Amino acid sequence: MFLSKFFHAFATTLCVTVFMIASAFARTPAEISKSGYVLIGVYDENASLLGHRDDAGVWHGYDEYLAARLAKDLGVELRLVPISAQERISATKTGKVDIMLGNFSHTKERAQEVDFSLPYMKAYLGLVSRGGAIDDPEKIHNKKIAAPSGTAALDYLWSEYYASVTIVEKPDYLSTFKVLIDGEVDGVLIDNTEAVAWARSHPGFGVGLPKIGNPDPVAPAVRKGEFELLKWLDAEMETLGAELFFHADYEKTLKPVFGDVLKADDVVIDGKCDFCDFSK
Repeated sequence: MFLSKFFHAFATTLCVTVFMIASAFARTPAEISKSGYVLIGVYDENASLLGHRDDAGVWHGYDEYLAARLAKDLGVELRLVPISAQERISATKTGKVDIMLGNFSHTKERAQEVDFSLPYMKAYLGLVSRGGAIDDPEKIHNKKIAAPSGTAALDYLWSEYYASVTIVEKPDYLSTFKVLIDGEVDGVLIDNTEAVAWARSHPGFGVGLPKIGNPDPVAPAVRKGEFELLKWLDAEMETLGAELFFHADYEKTLKPVFGDVLKADDVVIDGKCDFCDFSK
């Protein structure tokens, strides 16, 4: 009985301590404004130019363009934090970032870990193969398909093709594409934005399947329960949508990459999401 009470008290204290530590990292818009800077997480390995650094260390991309506007409207300095796919939830929960971008799809599972704001783009899955030879979903069966860890693409492979596909999980985008280049796999499944951009810059490869599955809304995320920042972010996303900010973002950062393969309306959500159903 004594041990039972002791461990119950210990567990309660531990939970309270963890909550207090997490709360200490979370920042409201007022606290961000007072500090003079905002920490925004972006992909640092994204082939679609959603976020990347050039040789001089200067950031570019669709998410960077949005991050710069968020910082401007908060009236603070922008500090971009490079994040891998696997880190997005933990970095948001621990306060490594105030706001997470990083091509973060709003899924039911992720919404149990973090709070999502309104979406600003949509992501299908796309499959890259040599010569774009895999151009029918039926051709995926009995193939070796690679996908990066921590992505919706990997989850989709396990849920839809686990019985008929050899799934190769790699830690990041570079190693995922390397096994395709080296001929170790038949294809790579990733978000269609990355798929199209990578294939266009690598002759001999193509995206035979540019829209696989249903689209996922991509949205900024904040630490769970950070209501003041989420409220500010929701209002900001509505404002940006009304002024068609994300179409302008697309024209500047993504159109030069995608060319005619993808159109703005294939990617952009400007304030209205016809397919979103967050009740599921």
